[in-house]
Amino acid sequence: MYMDGDNNLSPWMLETLGRINWTNDIRVIVLYDGPGASDTKAVWGSEPWRTSVWGERNMGDPATLQEFVGWGRAMCPSRQVVLAIMNHGKATQGIAYDDRSAKDRLTAPEINQALWGMNIDVLFLDACLMAEVGELYELRDSAGIVVASANLGWSVFIEDEIPGVIRALPPTHTSADVGIGIAKAYAAACSGYPYTVAVFDQSQIHKALTPLKRLADYEAALRVARQAVQRYDSQSVFLKLDDEDDFVDVRDLLRLTALQVAITAGNNSQQLSDAQMIQNEIDAMSSYVLYKDCRSTTSMYEVDLDDAHGLAVYFPTVRKYAEFDQYVDGALFPDFTAACPEWMGIVEGAAWLESTRLALPESDVPPMLEP
Repeated sequence: MYMDGDNNLSPWMLETLGRINWTNDIRVIVLYDGPGASDTKAVWGSEPWRTSVWGERNMGDPATLQEFVGWGRAMCPSRQVVLAIMNHGKATQGIAYDDRSAKDRLTAPEINQALWGMNIDVLFLDACLMAEVGELYELRDSAGIVVASANLGWSVFIEDEIPGVIRALPPTHTSADVGIGIAKAYAAACSGYPYTVAVFDQSQIHKALTPLKRLADYEAALRVARQAVQRYDSQSVFLKLDDEDDFVDVRDLLRLTALQVAITAGNNSQQLSDAQMIQNEIDAMSSYVLYKDCRSTTSMYEVDLDDAHGLAVYFPTVRKYAEFDQYVDGALFPDFTAACPEWMGIVEGAAWLESTRLALPESDVPPMLEP
């Protein structure tokens, strides 16, 4: 567990640390960094647990993540490894914000760099807005299974339940079984609140890229679809879905585009065939998104996630923030940019985008919500 508590989340992380049932059958290793000076420490073993002081580490530095995972694997060799990264996050900004290190954070390419060759079976990105297709493509070699949320996350931090999740599975369980168990535990902890959580088989991520590439052929239909698509709470005013939210649901975007192509087809057999082809590719995505659970609420928070399917893509309607330039230039997700230039062309050339660019205000770091 990579617990970055060098921010306002430390109280909930310490609670999680205190709830862990330390046993020998499922070995848990934690790297915790709090908001104080020189308070980074590793914790492992069975009760009474052992600790090792690491001084003051920048949890937003990929070298810290790489050292921890390498050290942990050497300390406790295992046939199956689950890594949870716990903190604030947004796919287009990063995860593991470290306040004492000028809010440095891990970008997707940096995580991939740190985990290269580490053979992580399940990666749990326990933060807001980390289930975005460009970011997940960068992580395709970092882990076999990824668990993440496309919407805002909740600081329920169920990592202490993961050993129990694994223990309850049959001996022949797979990494996908572990990922789905983690997702179900997260969903249960968020009961009554709006949430999304999904499990991704990273070996099948090309199933998500193929239909995105095709959308470049249907600009008029895509424009209509963008107006009605399921949004995720990713920008500006949080806990309110609005036009400035720049993450949208991939499956819903494809569905609405296919619907619009079919509506405008008339007797055009080619357009009807194209609409069916998009639908077939939507169906094929089920081998990538292995499991999803999404919940709307209208009581405490009015957040409509009825058309959410757990996987987002960055698709802004305004060129308002600096991350837009970093996205279309390939700085955020270089591998995704090379693999899916058709989608990058859609985002960069969308005719309805405004031209104003602003630096991303610090207040727009997504909150990890307290239940």
